[in-house]
Amino acid sequence: MTAFDDIALDLASFADDDEEIIIDADGSCIFVRGGQETQIRLRHDDEDRLMVEVDGREMTYRRFLGHHLAGLPVLAERILAKRKGVPDYVDSQGVLASPSEISETADALTLLEQEAAHSPGFLSRVIFITADAGQGKTALLKHFQQVQAARFVDGRAPYLFWHVDLQGRQLLRLHEALMGDLGDLRVAGLWMPSIITLLRRRLLVLAVDGFDELAAEQGGSDALGALAVLVQQMRGRGTIVAASRRTFFDTDDYVSRSHLITRVASDCEFTEIRLQEWSADEATTYLARANVSGNTFTDPTGTYAAIEQELESPTHPMLTRPFLLTQIARGLLLYNMSPSEFIRGRTDPLRGVGEVIEAFVDREVTEKWKQQDTGEPFLDKEQHLRLLADVAEEMFRAQRSTIDVDVLEAITTLLLDEWNIDPGRRQQILQMVNMHVLLTPPSDDQYGMRSFDHEEFRDWFTAYALKDRLLRFNSDGSQVSHDLLSVAHLPDATAQYVCALIDRTPVVVADVVQGLVELVQREWRPTYLQGNCGTLVPFLLDGVESESRIVVDADVVYSSVVHEHKTLSNVTLRRSAFVNASLAGVTWQDVTLAECDLGELVVDRQATFRGVRFESCRIDGIRLVGPDGDETREYAPSRIRALLTGMGIECSDAGDPPDTVESLPDGDCRKLVRRVLNVFRRTTLLPESVVERRFRGEANRVIGDVLPLMERYQLLEERPWKGSGRQRAWGLASRLEDIERADGDETHSLHPFWTEVDALDARVRQ
Repeated sequence: MTAFDDIALDLASFADDDEEIIIDADGSCIFVRGGQETQIRLRHDDEDRLMVEVDGREMTYRRFLGHHLAGLPVLAERILAKRKGVPDYVDSQGVLASPSEISETADALTLLEQEAAHSPGFLSRVIFITADAGQGKTALLKHFQQVQAARFVDGRAPYLFWHVDLQGRQLLRLHEALMGDLGDLRVAGLWMPSIITLLRRRLLVLAVDGFDELAAEQGGSDALGALAVLVQQMRGRGTIVAASRRTFFDTDDYVSRSHLITRVASDCEFTEIRLQEWSADEATTYLARANVSGNTFTDPTGTYAAIEQELESPTHPMLTRPFLLTQIARGLLLYNMSPSEFIRGRTDPLRGVGEVIEAFVDREVTEKWKQQDTGEPFLDKEQHLRLLADVAEEMFRAQRSTIDVDVLEAITTLLLDEWNIDPGRRQQILQMVNMHVLLTPPSDDQYGMRSFDHEEFRDWFTAYALKDRLLRFNSDGSQVSHDLLSVAHLPDATAQYVCALIDRTPVVVADVVQGLVELVQREWRPTYLQGNCGTLVPFLLDGVESESRIVVDADVVYSSVVHEHKTLSNVTLRRSAFVNASLAGVTWQDVTLAECDLGELVVDRQATFRGVRFESCRIDGIRLVGPDGDETREYAPSRIRALLTGMGIECSDAGDPPDTVESLPDGDCRKLVRRVLNVFRRTTLLPESVVERRFRGEANRVIGDVLPLMERYQLLEERPWKGSGRQRAWGLASRLEDIERADGDETHSLHPFWTEVDALDARVRQ
């Protein structure tokens, strides 16, 4: 590649025809952009900076790309003008996990700025922002976008941060969402190739928000593949941020499914920032800043204390989750009420969102939606909830977070007919629906649309619409329509809210579960039904003690964290599939999994298993997470069985007695090898500096003994170091999955490596 080949690729991404780029050896260049011929001249100045002469001006090549060709100042101005910031933003604490450090705790905004600004010059970086729903992922990205846009316009930032929110979008591919967002901002002249160039040159950092919704829309593998392709196109440079609910995103799963850690992929590293719940200080800071229609709290500390007194716990989700606390503050200021009046001692953590919603609806019914002549409400509470549930159901079916005002009015009119509301009252009700406290215009220029104030409200009302369908299994299950469960992916939050709305007695749960099983058994083609039933069932069974055994015998799919921290007893799950499933923190008593495809299971030391059997189940691997975050991974059948048996799980094949299992060796060399392999779950390159930071006192042994042993068996290979200074670096020469599966499998070609590792540990013990 000549000195100008890389530049030709950059310019081609902006040109009308990417094949008509002419660069002479003296630096003269001609290309066509926007139908006009552009002539530039390239040269290096005395400081060896690449300079560009264009239209009688001279500027750095970086400024030429970002300002002259891409027009990034225009994009920054449009972001400031058309995208709302977060005026009452309060930062959360975040925990950073990276290849070089076990963890680092700091303000989330600080961590994001640090990771976006200081990515290595020779590696692409993917930053995962993960948290439970309502913990401030979108607020963090929106706030940083505004801050960085203002800095870029003022010349105080070298790159622009672009936040693309996928939540509620109807889309087919990731690049369509990016192009659609540029269209919303009225920015012309940028295409996907030019965006890739800006990412590679570190003039742009892209943040993809709502990645879980993209994955639900087009399938997890396709969505992860789209992000993987984007990373590979960056060819070892640039930074992307991907934000998602923790229920979907798994760093290790992303790496393995997107096949980025292979010898042919671009060098890339993965970091994760997990947002934490708010503390009392952060909550009080927010209350001091909160402003609703000019109303503020005169005593934020006293207000916080009063809310805590009503909830009877400083760790209640309504205090620690930013979304819920902001809604409580909104209700208190909107209705000018005290915490005791608004909250009324609601202490059930599972009903946090529902309690806030019902508080709003109660006040709307009793204070706002009243007839002037009689003082009676236009709609009672149940009608109010039904109306909003029908709106949420329509959004769910359309897979959008917004609804047209015309459709909203049509839904309302149909319900008014059903309820025989006086025609003289209907126009007033329609006007009030358009100004509903829970349905607001999504942005300043979309007055013809309405959306719920937060996606959690939409999820709760979707659950309210689903509740009656599930309860009808009690009487006549054959008549229950399952279209709502087949049309789209059901969020975990919706399943949680459904179960909070249902009186989950053993009889009711058994009827609902059996009804869901029959629906799946009757389904003749795969839809979302199998996965949605797999989302509902663990929440339905959680904590229910039934005298008769509950059997789930159907092709149900359990994925992600739906089983985490659940208490199951007297249950059999048969013929089910577990996809990237976590059993962390579960308490299982007398539970049997039969003929299930368990894939790669995640468990932790806090999980409790008593009387648990795995019968004729296929298990690809086990990830055991320790209290410090370190993981033990087993892929060989004998070692998987040994690990499960040690946790109290009996494993057997049909007709065969349980095997006598071997004890698991835990020598120092084996532990170091495992830790080295774990580093490659977040990066494709392991330099000496990372070894020294991660292994500290054992770094010399890793560099002197472990890495040479892994090189000798062709597990690792030395790679050229492209960063500053002089140091060695290693990359994988074999697939990570193959290395780990060879442990315990005597027929595997890489098994001799593990045999020598165990021999080294045996000599040390002697």
